[in-house]
Amino acid sequence: MTQETPIGLQSRQKISLSGLAVTTAILLLPSLLPGQLGWLAGLIPLPVFYYLVFFGKKEGGILIISAILFATGAAFLAGGLYTLLFSLTMLPAGVAFWRAARTGLSPARAGLHGVLLIGVTWLLYWGAIGVANQVNPYQEVVTAIDQGLTELDAQYREIYKLPADKARELNKALGEMRQNLPQLLPALLVNGIIYTVWINLALGNWLLRKKQLAPWPWPAYSEWRLPDNFVWIGIASGITLLLANGVIAVASKNVLLVWGAVYVLQGAAVLVNLLIRWSIVQPLRVAIYGLLIIQGYGIICLAALGLSDVWVDFRTRIASLEKQKER
Repeated sequence: MTQETPIGLQSRQKISLSGLAVTTAILLLPSLLPGQLGWLAGLIPLPVFYYLVFFGKKEGGILIISAILFATGAAFLAGGLYTLLFSLTMLPAGVAFWRAARTGLSPARAGLHGVLLIGVTWLLYWGAIGVANQVNPYQEVVTAIDQGLTELDAQYREIYKLPADKARELNKALGEMRQNLPQLLPALLVNGIIYTVWINLALGNWLLRKKQLAPWPWPAYSEWRLPDNFVWIGIASGITLLLANGVIAVASKNVLLVWGAVYVLQGAAVLVNLLIRWSIVQPLRVAIYGLLIIQGYGIICLAALGLSDVWVDFRTRIASLEKQKER
């Protein structure tokens, strides 16, 4: 992939060195400070994607391999090699994004590839951990959640000195959470992977579009959309949930949660598009995004907006109206 504006050798070397430093840091820091910077592991696909596109397969591959070697050496000396192995499970997603862009796949297809790759590598990683330690990682997570809810209950009672009726309500709510969370944990884990992939893909697309790389196959995030037939997965799952029970009903709930989470992302794309078209200033747009994230109903509104866009197609309709006004 060529660039519209050639970069001088000295500038290219500086970018390469800074890229090596950034990639090494993102790989290494979660293993050195997992409690404080463990979240950085979720951004590992971003520099892999970015530098493979920016420098190409050969030079970008050398940069990434060098970063892995530096991070591995430092983690070994600091005693964080075990944690670094988990961070390395995120690398294939970045490669998948690069391949998808190179072959002209849509952002939705690229995201699907990333989700599948992270899911498979996580299963292999945690499966190996489970075999090595003779534990069930999934059950360990369920137990940790249950213990967390128990501690939350105790702390809440101690701080607020609840009367008997409020204590019963709290017990009922926590009991429902204890029952539902283990059943819905697969969907919550998948949604975590989906949003991790989305952040990396959207940020990578934004950075690469700013570099004006040509030809670049993907539009701005505000134009991203899901395949229309994706809506039938949710409809089929909803019907199944109404008719079935037991394991099938639980599976349908999980599918619906994942389906809804994906339409939140389409709703966000529609909202970004509308706010840009309406010339809403950047600080106010950021405030609107923040309110929607903080408010629980905001996520539901985004999912509804994304779902209704399948039939209404807000972006195309508004663009058509704007063209008519210009005439």
